[in-house]
Amino acid sequence: MNLISLQQAKDWLNISGTGNDVFLESLRRSVSDIIETYCQKPMITRQLTEYQDGSGVGNLQLHQYPAYVVLDASFNPSNVTLYVDTDRVFGSSTLIGSDSYYIREDEGLISLYNDESVFTPGIANVKIIYWAGFSRFEVLAGVNDKIDITDTGGTSVITLTADQYNAQDLATEIQTKLNADATLAGTYTVTYNFETFKFKIASTVNFQLLFSSGANINHTARFILGFNSTDTANGTSAESDNSISGLPDDLILAAQKLVLRYYEDSAVGKSRQEVISETIASGGTRSFLKNQLPVDVKMILDKYGRKYW
Repeated sequence: MNLISLQQAKDWLNISGTGNDVFLESLRRSVSDIIETYCQKPMITRQLTEYQDGSGVGNLQLHQYPAYVVLDASFNPSNVTLYVDTDRVFGSSTLIGSDSYYIREDEGLISLYNDESVFTPGIANVKIIYWAGFSRFEVLAGVNDKIDITDTGGTSVITLTADQYNAQDLATEIQTKLNADATLAGTYTVTYNFETFKFKIASTVNFQLLFSSGANINHTARFILGFNSTDTANGTSAESDNSISGLPDDLILAAQKLVLRYYEDSAVGKSRQEVISETIASGGTRSFLKNQLPVDVKMILDKYGRKYW
């Protein structure tokens, strides 16, 4: 998955036209691959399936982390599926109940407890379906949990449940709360586009999101949804004004800096990465290393690289 949108790349390069869009699309894809290869991790949170050897102990290290774990009402993982099966059929009878393990999200470590004690020794006999990556959308109670909205049924306030979400789960949370509101007349659909990093809210009736005139503008969710501080136009859909990936700002910066590097190294740029040394008019020289990551980018990525296995 791409780490920055086309618009984020163009904004960093200060490009407004569309003449180089195809080239910039290839650059942002390449940069995303370079970063994930260097860090040996997924950056954008996504679902993964992996098979591991049972070790005969009660802990198992996931290949990717940080894990994204959703807890149910009993505080057990609800979006993780774990099987242990020496026959490798992985049917329902070999499913490990979610009340028998917990996950240390930051380091991606599964620990068994309750009715389970060890991962049975075997070859690729453990199957885990889980989510991992760094993109998060954090909703804080009383801080950014409100959406003021009006449609043909009237004006209402949607309160999102305080939690950390991935993009898909946040879209689902908004859609669920909109459709559960008795005041609103429309049926709402909320989606997230992983190419543009934008949310889209659609309805069967005209509506407006009241980001400037609503009663809760000091507690609005517009920031994590990528909307500007103005009411949206009255219509049947509204889309984020800005790309919002949920990635840490420094990771986005690293991707933008690499896009700039390879753009300048191309025929349409200034080929500055080809320069080994040049004299500066004001005195002295400067050099560019073509075959290494820029130092500031490497410093950022080293913080996110693999540490635990």
